[in-house]
Amino acid sequence: MTDPREITMSEALNEALHEEMDRDAGVLVIGEDIAQMGGLFQVTKGLLDRFGPQRVIDAPISEAAQAGAGVGAALVGCRPVVELQIADFVSLVMDQVVNHAGKWRYMSGGRVTVPFVLRGAVSSGIGMAAQHSQTLESWFVHAPGLVVVMPEAARAESFASEVVARVCDEAFGALRAAPVRVTARDTPIPYSAPLERAVMPQVDDVVAGVNAALERVAVEGVSA
Repeated sequence: MTDPREITMSEALNEALHEEMDRDAGVLVIGEDIAQMGGLFQVTKGLLDRFGPQRVIDAPISEAAQAGAGVGAALVGCRPVVELQIADFVSLVMDQVVNHAGKWRYMSGGRVTVPFVLRGAVSSGIGMAAQHSQTLESWFVHAPGLVVVMPEAARAESFASEVVARVCDEAFGALRAAPVRVTARDTPIPYSAPLERAVMPQVDDVVAGVNAALERVAVEGVSA
């Protein structure tokens, strides 16, 4: 058994793409600046040199075209991975993903499948402003035929919501007060770094949340 390694999410995705493209010649990658540049977050670094431009395809700045090409390629037997530079741009590919990638298997009675992957970076907290800092994956949870994979709780709207839900489901009897969620404010993410920090949860917000929970315990007279 090998020792566990600590790597970044981008490095893990890069390794997975290398492995799958080695394993299956039908896997190809489509996206903006993914070939020579290696992608905005270096997820596709090294793929062009190893697999060539027929399988690592730099696309024009048209997310709708990228997703449409990916769905079409999947329908004829390829296994495309379409990379959106930023996940916010899913708003431009809803028809291709929800009404086509997610529905063709059902509408064809199982005669065709759509082995299509759409991925993008969620970038809150790095100064990318309101149109590049959203977490919209939960939109797709409600679309039959799609599978959403996310390093947080896509099905439950947010990581904070999922933590609270699991605590209430699995350890309700251990609670001494109602949970307090500490989340970003319900507003578009500003471009200004100080304003962005004001919107995103900070250490002081976590401390305030803990104090609020303790105050509830004291008011209700329940021993912690």
